[in-house]
Amino acid sequence: MTTTPHKGARRIALTVAIVAMVGTAVVVGVTHRSSTKPAATAAPVLKTAAIESGDLTTSDRLDGSLLLSSSVQILHRIEGQTSSATGAGAGAPMANAGRSGSANPANATSGGASAAGAAGSTTTRTAQTITSVIAVGSSVGPGDVIYTVDNLSVIALSGALPAWRTLSTASTNGADIQQLESGLVALGYDPDGTVTVDQHFDAKTAAMVKAWQTGRGETATGSVALGSVVFVPSATTVLEVTAKVGDQVGDGSKILVLAADSQQVVIDVPNGHEANVVPGLSVAIGSGAGTVTLLRSTVRSGAVVVQALITPTAPIQGVANGASVPVTISFNTLQGVLIAPSQALLSRLDGSYAVQIQAADGTVTWHTVELLGVSGGKVGIRGDGIAAGALVLVPA
Repeated sequence: MTTTPHKGARRIALTVAIVAMVGTAVVVGVTHRSSTKPAATAAPVLKTAAIESGDLTTSDRLDGSLLLSSSVQILHRIEGQTSSATGAGAGAPMANAGRSGSANPANATSGGASAAGAAGSTTTRTAQTITSVIAVGSSVGPGDVIYTVDNLSVIALSGALPAWRTLSTASTNGADIQQLESGLVALGYDPDGTVTVDQHFDAKTAAMVKAWQTGRGETATGSVALGSVVFVPSATTVLEVTAKVGDQVGDGSKILVLAADSQQVVIDVPNGHEANVVPGLSVAIGSGAGTVTLLRSTVRSGAVVVQALITPTAPIQGVANGASVPVTISFNTLQGVLIAPSQALLSRLDGSYAVQIQAADGTVTWHTVELLGVSGGKVGIRGDGIAAGALVLVPA
């Protein structure tokens, strides 16, 4: 006997689309149809997004640890040397600390005497002689000489970021330039108000520096040599003097300790990025910003770990000593690449990637692509037959 299906029987068509993104599987949509009722208008499971052409900056978000201190160590700096950071404890923020002259940050060990350059050569260590030093209990404010080496003055200026390089018209833009300009303007060396306080060292900045140097009876070079100034967060007093007249000091030698509240954030440099995280690198700290001012090595579980000390450009509020703070470091900028939403990227079982391109007539084709980089919700891609303006399918 032939059985006729009842008109009210339900026939269910189940459609499931699983989009495999980078390391993620997402159920995009489920649609049910019934022969007995008109199908309700279902939300589309996919929509289109346009591929763009532009620059993509790749970044990494890390957990940093906040270091608070009621004192600031002053370390001597010499241009072209690699700081040994001698005497700088793990929890001791340092003014005038940093690293220069080395292409390999892993060589900036806490007790090292030299560092290998990119070509494998070693840097000859330079020693200078302390010819005067301020006394314990002395007040220190902007414009004060705190010590001299080889009869050359080392002067305090206002600023939160430690000095880490020589500043001149050849310098790349940076927050350290801005605090130098701000400090000299505050001392009255821009009486006409012609200097724009920003991160660019221009001819007007150089003229202001020359006026400052002339006023001090020094040679007017128009540049500020590393080791000639120390930036301090505020007017303070000397708690301790380590160096004495006649001592030979090198780059990273501890000179004295100031009574000044300070903050620093320490992070472990990700493996493979040691050459990218260098003094002067600007990073994001939560919603604020900071600058890498010193690299050091430490041993953990028998392995050497490179750490970066970051000085916030503005105080981080409402955090306790040792608190975890998010740090975002931008490593590379891919220029002139095709940029698509990360949700458009599908991972195949063989490890390759593909996107779905929708043509003007509505037809959809698969295109294999090369993943160039990931930044948040965007990916840089390259593939045959793909150009800016093409429409890719993404979850609705």
